[in-house]
Amino acid sequence: MTTKNKILFLILIHISLTTVGQVKIYNLSLTDSSKNIFYIGGDNKIKITGVNNQSNLKLTSSLNICDIIKSENNTFIVRAKSEHLDTIKVSINDSIVLIEKYECKRIPDPIPIFANTVDLNVSKVQIKSFPYLSSILPNCLYKFNFTVVGFESYFLFYNGDFLDSEKRNFKNERIGNYKLTFKENDEALTIGEVIQLKDSIYIYDSVGEKIGFLKEIKIKSKGSLGGYLNAGQLALIEKMQSDDMIIFRNIKVRSNDSCNRIIGSLVITIK
Repeated sequence: MTTKNKILFLILIHISLTTVGQVKIYNLSLTDSSKNIFYIGGDNKIKITGVNNQSNLKLTSSLNICDIIKSENNTFIVRAKSEHLDTIKVSINDSIVLIEKYECKRIPDPIPIFANTVDLNVSKVQIKSFPYLSSILPNCLYKFNFTVVGFESYFLFYNGDFLDSEKRNFKNERIGNYKLTFKENDEALTIGEVIQLKDSIYIYDSVGEKIGFLKEIKIKSKGSLGGYLNAGQLALIEKMQSDDMIIFRNIKVRSNDSCNRIIGSLVITIK
């Protein structure tokens, strides 16, 4: 080998080693793309950096528990199929340039939160700032959104003056079942149906109209816009006091692949 060829050979080795040392794998589907995690149940968009020859770039799974599709020169779609620790190899022209371990994990079930906090004791001030239900994926880095599209809400009042029209500005009307109406600015707004009364003591005013004195009242209210509380529900919360409770049931969420699911219940106590 001539001196010139030796020099060229050494340069090529240096370039090759430099390239290999810079090779990195990023999972763009995660909030932290540097983490060695593939999530089951969704596409993991993988980008490989630090390589020059992208046309002959390959990404392989040692245990064959991941389906891998090359989408562009240096990007791949990885679909993990089972929970396991897999060895992922990056190769150029069938020569391995990087080996890394990846954990294949399932996307956890979403859990509901209210007023932008995981705290179950919430103030009315915070509810006014964030008057909606949302959901999170606990301990999960995958960028997968679940949007609340519906729910049932129940309001439990433990303070005895709830139906005292002078103190809380409510009027209780008997139309079949009890219907609760909130009157403000001479306009009546039907809020919900009284479905449970406990320890009831009824009081009548001077003209015989029934007003209530209740130790506990439970109200079911529907008509929400997605995860947001409607005007009637917010009016109820405005009348709540410390230790009163809101129960959200049948919370329905929609994922970014347009699938709906029910994610359970949530009990909130007013601070």
